[in-house]
Amino acid sequence: MSWSTTKFTLQLKCKIDVDKYNNQSYILPPKELGICKNWRFEALNNNESMFFAIWDLRQINRSINTDTITEKISDFIIPEQMSFSNP
Repeated sequence: MSWSTTKFTLQLKCKIDVDKYNNQSYILPPKELGICKNWRFEALNNNESMFFAIWDLRQINRSINTDTITEKISDFIIPEQMSFSNP
């Protein structure tokens, strides 16, 4: 899972467990940040999906901390494994 910012946007990318997501009440994209017009789910397999969301920085609620949202969605997030390659 990752949060990133550009000059104009806030971006969220995470891998979710579809069964856990469907059996809980929190809905993506997080409404606390404000309106998100650019978001999507991409199925990876029967039980995993990638979620992508992009917010315009001018339209987000700046009083919300992304750590708070990360805690709320952590129950259905699948941690991404780090991979290293030898040069």
